[in-house]
Amino acid sequence: MEIRPLREGVSVKLGMMVVYKSRRIKLEEFSQLFNSFISFEEGRDWGLYGNILAVKHPNLVEVALIYTALRAGGQSPEEARKIVNVMRVFEFSSLALILLYRLSIDEGRYGYKMRKLGKAIAKMFEFATR
Repeated sequence: MEIRPLREGVSVKLGMMVVYKSRRIKLEEFSQLFNSFISFEEGRDWGLYGNILAVKHPNLVEVALIYTALRAGGQSPEEARKIVNVMRVFEFSSLALILLYRLSIDEGRYGYKMRKLGKAIAKMFEFATR
């Protein structure tokens, strides 16, 4: 997974597929998020190479996808980080698989799918933002 900065915001690329472009999300948000997980190391599992954030570990890719969906769904960085911190590994995996499946069957409407799933995840975990 690569997260590239645009003139304003970021572009999230998974393999050859650009799954989301956003003006609201900043590149620094991901490094702050990844640093909160003590089991992942910068440079080995993820890293900033030039101005591209490369995510190598599959579990961190799931975290980044869910975080991107939450931000696309209208959550603030703090609310999205709280929800991500409450979630467990199996929840990341299952929700990320659902998101990847939905993105793969309907090409071209990635932003709509990310926003829709992000709102649904935020609704499921709204207790974390209170």
